Amino acid sequence: MNLAQNRVPEKVKTIHLIAICGAGMGALAGMLKEAGFKVTGS
Repeated sequence: MNLAQNRVPEKVKTIHLIAICGAGMGALAGMLKEAGFKVTGS
C-alpha cells in the first residue's frame, strides 16, 4: 500500500469514510487499516 501512503500527507492518521458498510468502502477501509491508518465511518 505504499502508493496510498505516498499520496496522503504524513500528518493524516485518521480517515473517516461515509457509507462504510458498502462492499467497496468496506474493502477500502480494510486496506487503509492494514496500511496503518485509524479508520472511522458512518
